[in-house]
Amino acid sequence: MKLYTVHLPPETPAAKAADKALFIRDGFSWFALVLPFVYVLWHRMWWVLLGVVAAAGAIEVAARAAGPAAGTILSIVFALAFATEANGLRRWTLARKGWRYAGTTVGGSLEEAERRFFETGVPAAATGRPLPAPAQAAPRPGLAARDSIIGLGPGFAGSARPAR
Repeated sequence: MKLYTVHLPPETPAAKAADKALFIRDGFSWFALVLPFVYVLWHRMWWVLLGVVAAAGAIEVAARAAGPAAGTILSIVFALAFATEANGLRRWTLARKGWRYAGTTVGGSLEEAERRFFETGVPAAATGRPLPAPAQAAPRPGLAARDSIIGLGPGFAGSARPAR
């Protein structure tokens, strides 16, 4: 099973936002490994493009200083690191553009993940409605303030050590 995060476009009514939802798979991206510049341009990740160009320039400078073998090793390490983080950088870019995180879903394929997400109902965060307040735990009867926590240090009620 693959994990997907779901993102909705900014300032879009909930009914239309569901049609334009983006499902981004978590994990390694083969597309970003093989063609990193194309991946960045395809997804319009301009700040990431600037970082990739800077990293490529730094690798070129290091290769000239240390030799071609070091440049090859650095290029491979950078390509693997970028492919591992490419989808996370895509999520970051969407968040900067105002896209809303709507939740996560799992599926064997993208279609299955979409079906599962919409079958379970779009979460309140996706529709723009406020989330319900969490339920408060009921106080335990007979628990006095002096008996609440033991052993946190000086100054706390019920502390094992006396306050100085």
